[in-house]
Amino acid sequence: MTETFLPRERSKEMMSKLWKSWSSMPLAWAELLLHPSTALRRVDETGQGGVTWALSLLLVGAAAFRLRELVDALASLSMGGLPRLLSVPASEVLVALPWVLGLFVLLFLVGGARRRPAVDLELAAAAYVPLWLGQAPFRLAIATTGNALPSWAMRVGEVVSVLLFARTAWTVWQVIRARPLPLVERTAAPVGDSHVMVPFRFARRAGVAITALLLVGLLGTAAGANAIWASQHASSFGPLARGSEAPDFSLARIDGKPGSLSLSSYRGKVVLLDFWATWCPPCRQMLPTLHEVAAAYAKRDVVILGVNSDGEQSTRQDVVDFMIEHPSPYPVVYDDGRAGTAFRVTRLPTMALLNREGRVVWETSGLTSQSTLTKAIEDALR
Repeated sequence: MTETFLPRERSKEMMSKLWKSWSSMPLAWAELLLHPSTALRRVDETGQGGVTWALSLLLVGAAAFRLRELVDALASLSMGGLPRLLSVPASEVLVALPWVLGLFVLLFLVGGARRRPAVDLELAAAAYVPLWLGQAPFRLAIATTGNALPSWAMRVGEVVSVLLFARTAWTVWQVIRARPLPLVERTAAPVGDSHVMVPFRFARRAGVAITALLLVGLLGTAAGANAIWASQHASSFGPLARGSEAPDFSLARIDGKPGSLSLSSYRGKVVLLDFWATWCPPCRQMLPTLHEVAAAYAKRDVVILGVNSDGEQSTRQDVVDFMIEHPSPYPVVYDDGRAGTAFRVTRLPTMALLNREGRVVWETSGLTSQSTLTKAIEDALR
């Protein structure tokens, strides 16, 4: 009985600490925004908190403001959506890294005898929180309206964010300068105590609490707006359902031959659509494999149709030049965006296999082996 009781108690204690830590995050974010010197001094004294505050904000922000991307990636897990799912929070972190590491290096260079690298990294991470919060209202406006803001509004957002970061970075420097010389050994607070706020006047505490509630409301509003949009467009997420009729399109050829091709003209044959781009390395790696598959099925009712999806990243002439240099044994059309949108292509290369009735029977994205393609085609021919 004791053996089962203790793990339960430990589990409850762990969950309690986790909830206490996460529930205190909005207060920490608000304090960094309103009274950065108080929050940063606490980080300096305990040696922890800044990285946790910044990472938690980035993760929550990714979930709130980029919910559509997360839902679409989840719906595409069967087609390699896991990297896209992980890329959403990862991209938020990558945006933050130059600011955090840039400030950390600067502090390391000018810190002198007061330098404490581990703590200084925590302080640099904490300084990013106000910058992110400065952008949040503008991101909320985009999330709730679904439209891009005017360029002047985006510039205002950038200026506000940079000013908030500069103010916090200056405060970080003031905190470091206030360290005694020589450095005195300090006892770090136990893990989990960094959320405890130092006592200060009731008015300041109330201001931080109200700001924290506003931040929670802002993030909740963004998440709610994206959730409503996602529920209204649920059918558009992820790849086309297996067995669904493939949307027809008619696009101009770009393989050196005149005219255009329509997908419906291949009804009665098995069609392998390859959405690719000249600037996509995996797409180019797949070309020899597709050429071999095309040769193997040249005398059977199988057609490979390349759908160039370069978009605005290349000119039409760039694609023409590529096709001259790398001639294709199967037809290639130039997509103006309609086909990719209709087939819900979100990454390249993407391939969709249609049976003789023009229905989607198989889809994949990324590098695919010749044996996998052959098996899918043979199954569709049966």
